Amino acid sequence: MAKLELCGAKVLAYAREQPAQPVLLEHRVGKGAVYLLANWEYPGMRLDAFITDILRTLAESQQAEIAVVGREVFYALYDDTTPSGAAFSLAYLVNHDIYGQPAYPILQVRGAKLPVRVGRELRLAWILDDLVIAPDDRFVKIIDARKEAGVWELTLEAMPPVAGAPEDAERSIQVEATAGCITRIELDGRPLALESRIEGDQVVRCRLAQRHTFQVSLS
Repeated sequence: MAKLELCGAKVLAYAREQPAQPVLLEHRVGKGAVYLLANWEYPGMRLDAFITDILRTLAESQQAEIAVVGREVFYALYDDTTPSGAAFSLAYLVNHDIYGQPAYPILQVRGAKLPVRVGRELRLAWILDDLVIAPDDRFVKIIDARKEAGVWELTLEAMPPVAGAPEDAERSIQVEATAGCITRIELDGRPLALESRIEGDQVVRCRLAQRHTFQVSLS
C-alpha cells in the first residue's frame, strides 16, 4: 500500500507471492513496540486467517509462567489461596469451536507442557505449585488443599453433573505433576490407578458424592 523505509524496523512476515514485499513490521522504541500491517489484500478473505495467526503468535510470546496454547480455546487465569493457605491458580478453559468439536490445547506450567481435553463445556484446572488437578466436568471442585512432606491433601466437592443423574456417577480427574512424578493417589484412603489416555493426559476414575479427601504423593 506504500513505499516503506525500515529505519530500524524488523520485518516479521513477507508476502508469499512477492517475497521482497514486507507484510508485517515491528519497530521497538524504548519499552514499547509498534506493528505495521502492509497488506495489499484488504479486507480480503485470507486476511482474517493471517491476522489470527499473527495475534496468536504475539500473544503466546508474551505469556508468563502459566499459559494455554492451542486453537479454539479461550481461557482466563485467577490467583487465590485455599483456606489452609496454599496458593493456587485456577484456569477456566472454554471451547469456542463453531462445530462443537473437542479442543486439545496445551497447558504450560513453568516449563511443563500438559495436554488438556476441552469438550463443549467449561473445563477448570487447579494449578497448585507442582500439581495440576483438572476434573473432566465442572461439577467437581477443590475447596481446600495443603501439602505436607511431599503429599498433597485436597478436599473435593462434587455435585451431580445434570439434574436426575446419580450422585455417585463415575468421574474422571486429570492429575499431573509439573515437577517430579506421581507415586500414589488415594481417595478417602483407597488407592486409585493412574492411567494415560490417548492424548497423553493422565487421569484417575472414581465415584464421587459430595465431599472427599483426595491425596497425591509426589517424589
